[in-house]
Amino acid sequence: MKKAASVLLASSLCLSLLAPLANAAEAAKPLPEAFGNMIVFPYDYQNKAFIRGQKTDVYTDFKLAQRNGRVLVPIRLMSYLATQADLQQGWEANWQQQKPNEVVLHSSKLKRTVKFTVNSTSMTVNGEVRVMDAAPEKVNGQIMLPLRSAAEAIGKQIDWHDGLILIGDNAVDWKAAGTEAVKNKVKEQLADTRKPINYGDTVPLARHGNTSYSFKRIYTGSGAVEKLYRKTDGQKEAAIELAGSPVFDQAKVIGQKLYYVTTVNKLAELHAYDLASGQSATVAKLLSWKPENGWVAGIERMDNDLYIILHTGDLTVGSETLYRVDNGTIAKVADARSIVHYVKSGEAVYLTDSDPMAKPEGNLSRVDLKTGKKEPFGQPGYAYLINRTTSGQGPGYSDVGSMYARDGYLYALGYKTSDGADESAVYRISLGDQTQTKLTGPAASFWIEGSRIYYVEAKTGHVMSAGMDGSGAKTLVSRKAAQIQFASGAIYYKVNPAGSDYDPGELFRYDLASGKETKLTAQPISSYYTGAAGVYYLSGGYEPGIYRVDPDGRQVRVAPDNIAGAILTEEGMVYSMTYKEGIYAVK
Repeated sequence: MKKAASVLLASSLCLSLLAPLANAAEAAKPLPEAFGNMIVFPYDYQNKAFIRGQKTDVYTDFKLAQRNGRVLVPIRLMSYLATQADLQQGWEANWQQQKPNEVVLHSSKLKRTVKFTVNSTSMTVNGEVRVMDAAPEKVNGQIMLPLRSAAEAIGKQIDWHDGLILIGDNAVDWKAAGTEAVKNKVKEQLADTRKPINYGDTVPLARHGNTSYSFKRIYTGSGAVEKLYRKTDGQKEAAIELAGSPVFDQAKVIGQKLYYVTTVNKLAELHAYDLASGQSATVAKLLSWKPENGWVAGIERMDNDLYIILHTGDLTVGSETLYRVDNGTIAKVADARSIVHYVKSGEAVYLTDSDPMAKPEGNLSRVDLKTGKKEPFGQPGYAYLINRTTSGQGPGYSDVGSMYARDGYLYALGYKTSDGADESAVYRISLGDQTQTKLTGPAASFWIEGSRIYYVEAKTGHVMSAGMDGSGAKTLVSRKAAQIQFASGAIYYKVNPAGSDYDPGELFRYDLASGKETKLTAQPISSYYTGAAGVYYLSGGYEPGIYRVDPDGRQVRVAPDNIAGAILTEEGMVYSMTYKEGIYAVK
């Protein structure tokens, strides 16, 4: 049974690989080099696998069949994977009742179509006939595909070695330096029989001094209840009693106060828990808004004033209102469909709205905080803080949450809506007469650090830099950079094939003074953090844990186990573990 479960996992994971197809004859690579692009799991399956370098708990209820030493995979497994994968990149399984003995695998991204027929050892790949070593069969009324042929059809290789099954673009060079040591570490991790703790059981929130704070979501017969806890080093965890029915999943730490929403006597209030004194106080009544009808979309402090965004309704037909906290209540600043970002300059707030049901132009506004007057800002016919890209498949749009008010100007991404070929670029808009100047070429996102503009070039994903007037543009990072952060005079970023902030990637650092780029990790990491306490990253690989990156680039594993959730505070990292209950802290 365990062997069948292992093969099932191989089937599901090989079909979910989204990388470009590789030639089966590609040269073998050492395991440390190939590991981040492979699926690895053991014959003795413990519901764990490495997916692109990250240890993952995988659970499925699909059943396989074995015929003449060949493993067969049900097409409903492929349909399941199609719903989980990005349809623009992944593999989709199609079956039609009119052709009950045929099943088709299709990748629109790779423009590849593979057709299988029951009891036939011939498959067609983009119309070309190829021979398989086993034929699909019908088992208990459903079509089952041969595992190895399914993997080969999508351009993947299967390697079997010392109790491990490996699926990827490359074969592994088992004699290469470092391969044996990594293999043993991989096997040790995959032999882990522990079951994961529910992440919602303990969610890190904050740390002050030697005390960590977290919340737990407890389910009762009448619904979920959230409770705040504190854990002082060397002591047991203790619950903190607070007024009403608090909600912490949208809480925000500002300074030494934890801001959160609670319902007291059926009325919603904004409260602040002082991490230093351990006391909680009411900050403002939230009028008629209720947590069950929406959520808190943001809490920020600007120029000693506290602002809160309250969302009402769902994502489709909901709306948001920006309020300023004033003498125990909230005063409306502006309404919007969905607030992308806002900044304050003088006695005015500038904000952008994203409304997919309306025309994009005119989405930038200025609100006079004294009079409450709201008026359009920027140039007519332009949309702001929306990244528009153009390609053969048509335009693409995404919100970009960065905008800066500096020295009498507003800096924001923008594009001309009437020009179908125009892509978003960084613009400088005068806060006075609203004249604007285009400062960069097509940009996907941007930052202002010191007296320079840094932006991601839209087509390449490379990191560029220019002066505040757009002059002196130059390329700093010639890689597709993702999850970019600035810290201590350097740019940190992940690199992965998709250029995605969310996918695992290798961590790099670019020193702004010397212009030197340093690769910090040899294996993909899941996420990283920069702040006053330092630079840290999470690894879910064969040496899992939290790592601290020292100024000289040296990396120290400060928490050696699988991490479920983590936050960076001024006191260091606060985290929960995947297989162990509790809240933990480390510097």
